[in-house]
Amino acid sequence: MREAMTANINVRTTPKLKAKSQKLFEDWGLDTSTAINMFLKDCVREKSLPFRFTREEARYVPNAETVEALKEAKEISKDKNAVGYTNMKDFVSALHDEVKKA
Repeated sequence: MREAMTANINVRTTPKLKAKSQKLFEDWGLDTSTAINMFLKDCVREKSLPFRFTREEARYVPNAETVEALKEAKEISKDKNAVGYTNMKDFVSALHDEVKKA
């Protein structure tokens, strides 16, 4: 059974940020309340903020899909049975061979 959504949170922000975020959420088919609830649930589930907190203003923060890909790549790099390539020619050749098999 779902818990009733009866608690309110008031957030102060700039009109510009509010408008831009509302437009973004609408493009994703969400309203602001749903987006904020998604953020809060992610924080609680992960017990952390769903992004890196840094002072560097221009720092790139990868999205969730990129983070998962990086984790997967790290695990693959530890796999003794994983195939590696030392040059692009061998990699492309192997890739073409895999495509032919499919």
